[in-house]
Amino acid sequence: MATTTKKVRSKSDHVAINLGLEVLHPRPDEPSKSSTKFDFDIVAIPGLGANPEWTWKYGKTVHWLRDSNMLPKKIPNARISVLHYESQWYGKDPIDQKLENVVDQLLYALERSRGHDCKAPIIFVCHCFGGIVLEQALLTAKLRQNDFPSVFPWVVGSIFLGTPFNGTKTQSKGMLLAGIASVWGGAVQSSLLKLLEKDSETLKRTLHDFVRLSTEAQIRVFCFFEGEKSDVVGLVVKGFAKELMVDKESATYPGVECLQLALDHFALNKYSGPKDGNFISVSNEIKVTASRAANVIKSRQNANRQALIGDRTYHAIIDALGKGFSDIDAAMKGTFQYPKATEKEKPGDQMTTKNSWVVLKDSYKNWKEQHTSQLLWVHGRAGTGQDTIASSVIDSLQKSAKDLDEKPDERSDEAGPIVASFFCDQGDEKRRTLLGLLKLIVRQIIDRNQDLAVHLLTDSKKGKKGSAQDFDNESLSKVSFLWDGLQAMARDLSFGCIYIIIYGLDLLSQDSLAEFLQFTDDISAACVPPESDVQSNPIKWMVLSRSSRPNIEKALKHKALEINLDDSENSVHVKDELKERISAMVDELGLVASLAYFVKRHIHSRAEGNAIYVLLVIQELKNAQESGKASYVEFRALLESLPYGLTELYEHIRGRVLKPESEGIEYTKEILRCMILSQETPSMRELAVIAGLPREHWEEYATLKAHIIRCGAFLTIRGSNLAEDTNTVGWVDMSAKEHLEHYSQDDLGLDLKDMHHGIIALRCLEYLYERHEKSEDAKTINQAIEEDPDDSREGNSSYFNTLSHTFQVLQFGLPFFGQSRAHWSNSRYVQLQQEQASSGFRSFPFSFLTQRSC
Repeated sequence: MATTTKKVRSKSDHVAINLGLEVLHPRPDEPSKSSTKFDFDIVAIPGLGANPEWTWKYGKTVHWLRDSNMLPKKIPNARISVLHYESQWYGKDPIDQKLENVVDQLLYALERSRGHDCKAPIIFVCHCFGGIVLEQALLTAKLRQNDFPSVFPWVVGSIFLGTPFNGTKTQSKGMLLAGIASVWGGAVQSSLLKLLEKDSETLKRTLHDFVRLSTEAQIRVFCFFEGEKSDVVGLVVKGFAKELMVDKESATYPGVECLQLALDHFALNKYSGPKDGNFISVSNEIKVTASRAANVIKSRQNANRQALIGDRTYHAIIDALGKGFSDIDAAMKGTFQYPKATEKEKPGDQMTTKNSWVVLKDSYKNWKEQHTSQLLWVHGRAGTGQDTIASSVIDSLQKSAKDLDEKPDERSDEAGPIVASFFCDQGDEKRRTLLGLLKLIVRQIIDRNQDLAVHLLTDSKKGKKGSAQDFDNESLSKVSFLWDGLQAMARDLSFGCIYIIIYGLDLLSQDSLAEFLQFTDDISAACVPPESDVQSNPIKWMVLSRSSRPNIEKALKHKALEINLDDSENSVHVKDELKERISAMVDELGLVASLAYFVKRHIHSRAEGNAIYVLLVIQELKNAQESGKASYVEFRALLESLPYGLTELYEHIRGRVLKPESEGIEYTKEILRCMILSQETPSMRELAVIAGLPREHWEEYATLKAHIIRCGAFLTIRGSNLAEDTNTVGWVDMSAKEHLEHYSQDDLGLDLKDMHHGIIALRCLEYLYERHEKSEDAKTINQAIEEDPDDSREGNSSYFNTLSHTFQVLQFGLPFFGQSRAHWSNSRYVQLQQEQASSGFRSFPFSFLTQRSC
């Protein structure tokens, strides 16, 4: 029986190479692992003449890049790949390879395997000539970022194993042997081999450029050099002495971190097992590089964006995004202030809002922690404490972010989440628009991470050199631009995510709500299964709204995780939380213990789980205190006069406030009319002007306060007693406005709203006119106009430009009145003033318009 002779393969035999990147871990034959999202991308690049079968393998079995007990164990959840390229210059069928070809193979293969949206940090492991390939590849990737967008920005480090940065003296021997062997076809004088000539000028230039690039980009570099001699010539001819193939001088450069390995050149990339000291040294440095990845990327981004986003540009954008909001803090955080946590976490900490029961719900936890859904819808009837829930969630998320920021061992100072929020308000025009919502959401994000403001520059200005201090203000007033910018910011996050909490979604205007609900298609499309390779958009939206809104329910019902506050189980939590809220709000009144106990029990017994009912009762008590009626008997009488039920309570307050015999009833009616028509929350003084209160009351805070108290619990004063000029007047809840609007025609005479807008506009004009009369600057200008209108216009051109612009603004109404702008535009009175103004500004002195009003 004939025996089969097994053919022994030689290292000089030509090996067919499957060009490109081969993924070694996770293995393709393990589908449960191969499709998971990876945290790090480790790419190994071999040297000249590398054979994929044994280049990274010790003996016949131990492969330190692939074996689960070696590098995959050291760097969990990493994708580990190796580059295969043709470079065999000796043996059978040698080839003459070009460096630029290998570089292109690496970059295209890496870009295609990662995809445009991949943000996993890249760590390279390079043996011998593989390091030269990497040097040139990074220089090329930096210059061609449009072609390879997912490569250079995410490179964080490289481990070099015997890379001849300055060439090697053994190169001449290799060339000699290649020349000899080429006579019988056993080698070729490869261009790559020629490149490795000792003290090569090409290598010196490449190293110089690479060192500068890696320093600027803060790429971590660590070099290992051989400690044992290699049998260089023995590859082709036996009998020659061994020598160091790449000595320390060539394998390192000044200032770089380096270590010696007790290996020869050809064994620098082969290790016997996980306890091999050489493996431990190399893998430890890879692990250190991985641990510093986030900081490297963040620092690089900071440096790169300085040319585009300087401090002046940043502050200009911040100002533009916040312009026009009467109370930015209220728009971002709401006005809810209690209940508070009873204990501080540690000395110096501020008191924080007590965690709501919502954060313990499975729906909330899934939304917060998983990628499967990025939209959470919390809804319930009016009075279910959604402001409490929103404030608690915001506080909880911000605390989590702060805790991560304070951990020195975490990935970076920006590793924690970014939390942004918006409280819609039907009484404030800007807080009813999607544009206003997006402006403040984006403002909070760039306030947390200034670098992300780069996405608010237009493409033309991003590409301009020297335009670092410029941005397109007009673009910031476009919903589509801000939405796209928000998505770009999320994609640009190295780690963490963006949490966005929207309170009162149903309070948006009809058009804005419809537009936002259309955008929810983008939100739900960003949700991908956790096993997918696609990186989900790390924006998580939590929206709160009242129930019985069919358009909201239709849009969100099947797209979002859901918490229904009206469910029997959840309603118990709502009532328990309301009980705590009642206790905290009553405590704020500063009552004696016995009275406080009675007030708490009485309110809770009648509230029927409705937070709006509680707000109204507390406001009634505050008004009583301000009026000097705060005794036990007076408080008890007041509370017992209040009926059960929210609707009944509103009717009770309305009936009392609008009694014909009530003190100052006509002023009360006019204040309520103006509040209903107002599109923004006015200050107390603004309200005095537009409601036509007596002029002697305008500067008397106590008197103005008394007028507002007579309006009952419908209105509340927000602000501090220490800053009375900035205090504003708002609805205790938007349901109060809705209630009064329902009866406004009969009780307030608001059947002709257009007429009332005109009255308000003229009151404002009269106020501005009086301000003009008191202005010394205005008198000087008017005197100059009287003496010589033409000269005065030339001499004060900037003044008249300002005057003209201000009049155009005034023509369209004061910002807190919506419909009055139409009345002003059509008013013959205003047309007459325009005609007079254009004829020399003498018949009607408009110079008062340069004064800041209200």
